[in-house]
Formats: sequence, structure tokens, C-alpha cells
Amino acid sequence: MQNTTKITYKPESVKMTIGDLTDRQKDLWRKIRPRSGVLNLRGKAGIAKSATSLAISNNVFVSYVQVVQTIENGKVIDVKETQIDGMPLQYIDLRLSQMDETHFGFPYRRFLDICGKQIEVMDCALPEWFHSCFERPTLINFEELNRCSQDVQNAALEILNERTLHGHKLPDHTYMIATGNLGQEDGCNVNPFDTAMISRLINHDFEMNINEWCAAFAERLDSEGKPNVIEAMTTFIKGNPAHFYTDTTKMTVGEPFACPRSLTNLSNYLKNLGQRFINAGFHEEQLDSLYANFVATNGYSYVGSATAVAFTQFLQSRIRVTIIDVLSGAADLDEIFNSRADQQRLTDVLKKPQYLNLEHLTEEEVENLRKFFKVCQSDIATSYFQAVFKGDNVPSEKKFSTQLSDAQVKDTVKHINQNPELKAAFVKAFGEKFEKEVTLKNYWNVTNGEIPPSFHLKKTYRLLKDPVFQPSESAMKQAVNVNKK
Repeated sequence: MQNTTKITYKPESVKMTIGDLTDRQKDLWRKIRPRSGVLNLRGKAGIAKSATSLAISNNVFVSYVQVVQTIENGKVIDVKETQIDGMPLQYIDLRLSQMDETHFGFPYRRFLDICGKQIEVMDCALPEWFHSCFERPTLINFEELNRCSQDVQNAALEILNERTLHGHKLPDHTYMIATGNLGQEDGCNVNPFDTAMISRLINHDFEMNINEWCAAFAERLDSEGKPNVIEAMTTFIKGNPAHFYTDTTKMTVGEPFACPRSLTNLSNYLKNLGQRFINAGFHEEQLDSLYANFVATNGYSYVGSATAVAFTQFLQSRIRVTIIDVLSGAADLDEIFNSRADQQRLTDVLKKPQYLNLEHLTEEEVENLRKFFKVCQSDIATSYFQAVFKGDNVPSEKKFSTQLSDAQVKDTVKHINQNPELKAAFVKAFGEKFEKEVTLKNYWNVTNGEIPPSFHLKKTYRLLKDPVFQPSESAMKQAVNVNKK
């Protein structure tokens, strides 16, 4: 007979830590963890109820002792224990509206020996998802609880209330959450709960605003280190909050509408489309044109006509001037001067690693970059140099002392100290210790010269001396004299 294995864990060994949950997610977890009633998130369709449940599961980490038993002919012949550390909760997503009562147990007949007699009895085969709860700590999501049939609701009553299924009890470290829609308010067909079901639930009206969506999901990085939702989409939604969720009074039954779910679906397609073109040799700054063409013809199918039209117009406005235009000198600087939105958008792009190290740019591109910052508002321009100072994602390859002369070092120190915005940015990047050092070079000597090459190379030094960053005319003259020497 072939050997089988049984995987369980020791409940007494479980230790739990909380990862990067938002404040709202922490509040929900505090209601889930005691296992005194099942938290039911009640909210509009597509508002990220299930995504929130998954985020909680992915950011609650458990360590435990796993037990693997090898069984032969019904007898345990080997037992191995392994320490498992930092594993997220197992997530079981039960789509109740697509299930029937047999998903909570399938009845069958078997014979039972009672006082030497074979008696036929009814039993129930437990579902696989129930068995998997015994393998590791788990969070079960009973999704669309108020959209499933009455039979499924009745089948779920036992586990929701007693934490048992046909008399078999769930492990202590199995947690449960449910989600449901609003009904007429959000255009969904729902089955109202009776008092038996309501008494088993902790009902929680769930909403999510744009900032929460960005922080909890859209701007978080996926397994490839890219935002879950493309930057163009999040920037559009932040500037056009009416398109985050279509006004329910303007919805047409059966027609697509904008919501976090549909926006994410559209973003996923655009992300994959853009990656294919990047792999084919396209420049990243050309993606907005690609996105605009797709959204103009297909966006309605995802987010409805109003949001598709608005998003297309937004993308087309970004095509008017790109980083390629700025670096080549083709950008209309007068137009940029009158548009803070364009200044911010282009500067955000310039904060990417490929633009932070100016040694990667030609002399002409650096000169065009200087002209661009000259028409930008000072806080936006300074934010770029804050990113340069901080040096995120820029490898430190060279020592400061090999790049600038002593005169340039002293001049840079003086320049930074005379400009409150630059000094604040520099202190934020390198710490308060900068303020206590007599010279910038002393500071870098203390840190073994490990600073971002994007700052200390000579092209960055030249850009830093632009008048837009100078606090006074006298300071500018002083910088010019140092450069002449």
C-alpha cells in the first residue's frame, strides 16, 4: 500500500507578528483575531473588500512548528517536525455565490460496526478547504455572503457560529471574515439575512477613499518591484476623484462603471501591454501614447464611457510634453511655466534612477534639464535635488573626494547652508549630523565617502549652481567666482 502524508501544526507553537497593515486594516484585524463573531464587510461592489481581506492575510505573519506524519496501512511510521518562520496566513477565498450546499460537505453512506453488527449510516465528506485549515494558520473569506442562495447560507450557519462543520471543529488559529454588497444602493441582487444569520455576524459598513486605496494597494509594489496600479492611473484618479467610483445615481444597469476593481483590471491590461512594448525596445515615456490609444477604443468596456473619455484626455495631455521633449530641448518651456501639473509630473519622472545620475546624460541634455528647472516652481525643483541627495536606487560607486575640488566642496557647503529649502532637503537625506559638521567633506570622511554618485559628479554640481536654487544674487556671484577659479 502506498504511503500517505498528513501535515498539521502545533497550535501551542504559533507566534504572530503584524506586517505593513494600514490603520484601517489593523482595526479590522483587531475585530477578526478574537474569533468572537465573524466580521462582515458590507460595502459597494468593487470597493476592494476582498482585496482588503487578502491584504490582511498577506501581512499577518505566523511562525509555528509544522508536523509531517508518514502513514502506512493506517499506522504512523514517521514524524518530522520543522520550524516555519514568517509565513503569511493561508488565505481561503470561498466564492459563495458560485457554490452550493455540497461545498460544505457531501453526504454519503457507510457501514458502522455496532456490537458486531454492520449498521448503515449517513456521513458527510468534508471539503478540501476545511482540511487545509489544519495544515497552517488560516484566514477564510466567505465572499458575497448575501448574494449566495439561501441553501448555502444555511449550510454556512454552523461554521460561522460554532466554528464546526458537521461536528468537526476548526483549529484555534483559523480566522474568518465575510463580505457582502449593499443591494439596491449599489445595483446588486442580494438575499437579506434572517435573524439567525445576523446574530452570527459583526456587521461593518466598509468604505475606501482614494488615499487609502493608493496606500493599501495601488502604489504598493508587486513581486516584480512595480506598483500594483500603473502610475498614470493613480495620478489620474488623484486629480479626478469623481472617477474613483461612478456615482450610483448615474449608473446604468448592465453597463460598465468605474470602481477600484475595474480600474485595477484596466491597469493590469495596460501594464502587461506596456511591458511587451518595453521588451520590444520602446522608451518608457512613449507608453502614455500607447495607453491613450487603447483606452480611447477599449476603455469603455472596463470603466464605462465617462471615465474612459476622461482618462484618454488625461493621457493625451501628458503626451503634449514628455521627458524626451525636455531632454532634447523640444519642450515648450513657456507652456510648462504656466502648468504646475506638468512641472510636477515631469519632475516625478526625473526622480527615477536613470535620471538621478546625470553622468548618464549628455552635456546637451544636462543643459536642457537646467532650462527646465529654471521655469519650475522652486519647491518642485528642490524636490528633485532631495531625491538626488538621497540617492534611492542609485549604486554608490565612487568617492566624493575624487570628483570635486576642495574649492567646489566649500562652495557647495556654503550654497546649501544659504538656501533653507536645499539645506532642509540635505539634512533630511543625510541626517542631522550634517548641521554639526564644519565642512561637507568632513561629513563624507566620517561616512567613508559613501554618498550617491548622482550628487557628487561634476554635472550635478553644475546643475546645482543654477540661479533658480540660489537664495540671493550675492550668493550666485560667489558661486560664479569659484567656478572661474
